[in-house]
Amino acid sequence: MKKFFIISFAVFFMAMNAFSAIWRVNNMPNSGADFTTLAAAVEAAAVNDIIYVEGSGTVYNESYLTITKKLTIYGTGYYLTENDDTQANHFSSQINSYLTIDAGAEGTILSGLNIVSGYLYVFTSDIIIERCYVGVEFRISGSDQHVSNLLVKQSYLLSGAWIWGMNFISSNLTFANNIINNNLTLTNSNGSYIVKNNIFFDQYDNISAENAVIQNNIVRGAINADNTDGNLVQNNIIGTSELPVGGTNNIVDVDFTTVFVDYPNGTNTSPDAMFELKDGSVAIGFGVNGVDCGIFDGDFPYILSGLPPLPRIYEATISGQGTMEGLHVIIKAKTQQ
Repeated sequence: MKKFFIISFAVFFMAMNAFSAIWRVNNMPNSGADFTTLAAAVEAAAVNDIIYVEGSGTVYNESYLTITKKLTIYGTGYYLTENDDTQANHFSSQINSYLTIDAGAEGTILSGLNIVSGYLYVFTSDIIIERCYVGVEFRISGSDQHVSNLLVKQSYLLSGAWIWGMNFISSNLTFANNIINNNLTLTNSNGSYIVKNNIFFDQYDNISAENAVIQNNIVRGAINADNTDGNLVQNNIIGTSELPVGGTNNIVDVDFTTVFVDYPNGTNTSPDAMFELKDGSVAIGFGVNGVDCGIFDGDFPYILSGLPPLPRIYEATISGQGTMEGLHVIIKAKTQQ
């Protein structure tokens, strides 16, 4: 296994910016990593550094962790055993943390992390959260400063997300190509929002918004976003009979078993592949400009298992015993967009 990690990161390093320091985090004994906790790596890292949190069988218990510098933090994705050809090491980077992204962290990217407990708070601008499993309370707060240019994409948001105070005019808060279980509440009039190509898959899941562009979503619940509140609601597929006031070209009363290949349980696929569109689905080509509604089309097509945009080893075979001549290793690797 140690040999596997050496090979894996040799591939990883070639993809990284030569001018940024790269830090490995692994909480398993004898891993040879730079740190055993993400908190220690964040504290030691300089602005623009890259941190890779390796998957292990043990959750990273990080307590209260605040990021106040620009960093890029990669995990390994999620649902790694449920989908094919993900990672040779099927352990995800599970994090238990009260994680806050605060002033000074502008430009930070979180990618491929599996946040299983704690919370995630964003208190500053120019943040990207991509391909993450966010199984915790997710708040965006502009109580003390602007929170603009937040991009949440290609992620699985188990507890939805909402605005928690927005005292400053903030713009371009975007949720795109996410699977969302629970509500998305963007009802502070000091902000402007973009909600495109998401799936809200539970019957009680709603979008509530002001000053929002809401397009190409598939919503099991309702869209509570009328044009009287500055919303543009177009080309969405809605599971209830409630039509947004002033919306255009939306469909209601849709049976989701006719939309997705394996709804509602993903019994024959996986918890995210189940949302691929069924042949003949009303969502095919129904979005603005003829794109498909849902997560697999649009600006940021969803990547199964939240695999980060890095080269990855999806199969490794190590045979025989090591000798003075080395160890016989066969790997299969792919680049990931």
